[in-house]
Amino acid sequence: MPDTQIPVQFYVSGAGELAAQVSGTPNEPASFRASLRKTFQGRCLAILRPKGSAGTITLRAEAPGLQPAQTTIQAR
Repeated sequence: MPDTQIPVQFYVSGAGELAAQVSGTPNEPASFRASLRKTFQGRCLAILRPKGSAGTITLRAEAPGLQPAQTTIQAR
């Protein structure tokens, strides 16, 4: 689906938070801090940051018509 704009909802839990998300869409005025972003050319990027303590950060992404995806990273 490289040319489809799909809304992706990001959920972050654990020792981190969503710092920003971007897709490169040139005409979408959405905030970089919002947890919902439409893909651009099939892509979207979530930027995480630790909350200040070490631990596990879990990022989950959900979009209509697609399987949810989840990944876990360690903050130090």
